[in-house]
Amino acid sequence: MFRGSLLLLGLLAFSSAHLDSTSVLLIGLNQLEPVDLPDTEDDTISECQPTEPIPEYPIAAGKLFAPASTFINGMVMVCGGFDGVNNYGDCFGISPELGDWTPLPPMMQSVFRAGFSKFGNPEEEGEFFWVAGGTTNGVDVVSTSQIYDAGTMSWFPGPELPLPLDGSCMAKLDDTHTLVTGGEQAGGAANWIYSFYDYKFTPVGDFVGGNRFVHGCASMADGRVMVAGGYQAINTPEATVLNTVEIFDPVTVTWSEGPAFPGDGRDGLVLVGVTTGAWAGDVLLLGGHIPDSITGGDWIESDEVARYKTAENEWEVLDYKMKIPREHFSVVSTPYHCDED
Repeated sequence: MFRGSLLLLGLLAFSSAHLDSTSVLLIGLNQLEPVDLPDTEDDTISECQPTEPIPEYPIAAGKLFAPASTFINGMVMVCGGFDGVNNYGDCFGISPELGDWTPLPPMMQSVFRAGFSKFGNPEEEGEFFWVAGGTTNGVDVVSTSQIYDAGTMSWFPGPELPLPLDGSCMAKLDDTHTLVTGGEQAGGAANWIYSFYDYKFTPVGDFVGGNRFVHGCASMADGRVMVAGGYQAINTPEATVLNTVEIFDPVTVTWSEGPAFPGDGRDGLVLVGVTTGAWAGDVLLLGGHIPDSITGGDWIESDEVARYKTAENEWEVLDYKMKIPREHFSVVSTPYHCDED
């Protein structure tokens, strides 16, 4: 079985991930890639080998674009997505106990490229999976949201967003507060904190560097949130992809610039905040791409993994490369480890 793994979902998605273990599972392009993170500074990141093959995702025919995913109720849960023709509301879950992908209650509305985050506490009021905004029918951007209750295994309507958001990224601040970052806002660069305590969106300032969507974001171990990359100025002559980094401090409620990540700008990348092991407190950046709308014809994908070393405030490109280049994929942290049956 895979133990303490980060599951990279080969189903293209925009996500943040917060590690509770020493490994991760990457999911993208319908190929699952469990990755083991180092326990000591002398170790390095490496692919781990489950004792049993991890089954392919049921509806990932080719590239399933931008589903929502999380680890909840003891399993990896994946919902929605787009295959270039149809978008889906189906949800499936998998764990070593289940052995294969098991159908779960479908979402209330089929969406992809939505913001998503987990909130709540399983020891108290329960755990919930929030899927907000996104695109439906391949065209329409929505301001609605929906919430999955792990206790009752059912969906109910979530709060209405301040405006329709496509390609936003959400990061959990604590059990009752979630940071909603960016997304397509017709050129706007606003961000909000949503409180599930008083059911209220509070604006927390614009990005320092202007608008961005389909970017990466991650909760850091010290409580801050990092945002990196993304597409800027969509549908304008100034359209570009970014390699810039911004960090939100929830204590001072301010945004500041961080060091740009190495290499060219990208969108569709994933950030992962590491909380345990040798790299606790750091952030991983995985994949991303430069779309043909920027290059004029080429579609440039990345297999790169970089590590933001918080203590040094600098990036390091790792020797480890993902098995396949990935963009708009998902990363899920699990408590299962790759080196135990």
